[in-house]
Amino acid sequence: MLLETVFEEDPEHTHAIQDAGTIYEALGEYSRSASVWRQYLEARPVDSAAARTIQRLELMARSSQEGLDPKREAAALKEIGAILVIGDEFERARGFFAQAIEKDSADPEI
Repeated sequence: MLLETVFEEDPEHTHAIQDAGTIYEALGEYSRSASVWRQYLEARPVDSAAARTIQRLELMARSSQEGLDPKREAAALKEIGAILVIGDEFERARGFFAQAIEKDSADPEI
């Protein structure tokens, strides 16, 4: 992707790598997005929001795998929601909590 090339040529151009990570996430390529965000985190190691983004994307990648049982998928979705709450992304968190409830409505913690 061109944005990744821009970042490789100029590591100070962190917006390019952030945009690439966002695009991969929007395409549902969660593992690739997390990988791109790790590159960003190497350039900006104190960015706790980027670290949370990587954690969330890794969970999304796991939860999107086929064959994951509903309880485990609900747990992953709940964890993603909790990460979003930490980042003050309450509306996005609500969506993940709602998905978790759909997968496992018997979980009293959701």
